[in-house]
Amino acid sequence: MKRLGLASVLALVFAVGCNTTTEGAQGNILFTPDDCGLYLGCAITDGLAVGGATNLRISATAGATTAGVTLDVADPTVADIMAVPDQGAPTWELVGLAPGVARVLALDEFDEQVDFVEVGVQGVDGLTLDSIFGTAVGPDLTDPSYDEVWTMNADQTYAFQMRGFVGADRDDPTSEIMGRFVTITDVDAGLVQYVDTALSRLDEGHIRFNAPAGLYEVSFDTGPDAGTITVLLDVQ
Repeated sequence: MKRLGLASVLALVFAVGCNTTTEGAQGNILFTPDDCGLYLGCAITDGLAVGGATNLRISATAGATTAGVTLDVADPTVADIMAVPDQGAPTWELVGLAPGVARVLALDEFDEQVDFVEVGVQGVDGLTLDSIFGTAVGPDLTDPSYDEVWTMNADQTYAFQMRGFVGADRDDPTSEIMGRFVTITDVDAGLVQYVDTALSRLDEGHIRFNAPAGLYEVSFDTGPDAGTITVLLDVQ
């Protein structure tokens, strides 16, 4: 297999889901997760995977302000948080480190707590692909050589996004959990030339391609926290 150079991949998103805003427990700050690894949108109630990341944007409720507000975590063994460039509002990146409850604190310029929100952190039970563009059929879980097999028509555009899941049923909507993973994606040598590198984010488990008929193997390695998924793309 030949690995595509990640430096050539532009950070463009396939599609934009609908993110859910959560009001903090003290009613002053609104927390909105974004770019969390879930195609259909992010919600704090989905929880966060160990080893996964999500962005958190903040805004103020009526009568409150975000001026001088920073975010921190109550228990740095469960999650880490750091400021990142604003995405239309002050933004931080939250990373799950260990199972538990990550209490995200909103602190004013005097380090006084003005609000908080809690995010459940847990390990994933596996990885799966979501078909986010095109009419691919799958996943077929019966081939012992692969974690998933997807079938699709030749010479059409398809896009997939890898995500973690919890529980036994990866297709159950309640199995979804937030978590954008740093990913090493290995692409079959026969498929490399057909990958749209401008619209793929291979370093986060997103791939988009338009390929002729063939059998193509792709693996996504997220490291020890979530592991690896190897899939067969059966293009007919």
